[in-house]
Amino acid sequence: MKKLLSLALLSALIFLIPACGCTKQLTEEERYIEASTEISCETIKDPSLSTDLIKSKELSSKIFKEYDFPVDNNETMLGIMDKYEKNEEVAKKITEKVETECK
Repeated sequence: MKKLLSLALLSALIFLIPACGCTKQLTEEERYIEASTEISCETIKDPSLSTDLIKSKELSSKIFKEYDFPVDNNETMLGIMDKYEKNEEVAKKITEKVETECK
């Protein structure tokens, strides 16, 4: 009986936490860092991505879309890229994450 009650409470928590918004939402900058890190790691794993522009663009679009970026809106994406590509702090965070996460 205790196991059943525990399971019921755990199940309720699994559904209630996302519904109440209690999980931390990433900022746009954090999402950009995560997406850029993931793309960098994939490029390290598959060096052909650095020369195959079509494959690279498809991968980048897929990953940025997973992080809720408006990949279908070129003007907005260019603005986002300009905003973070020139930001030294963001570049530093991406580099640190790549060095620790890409193996």
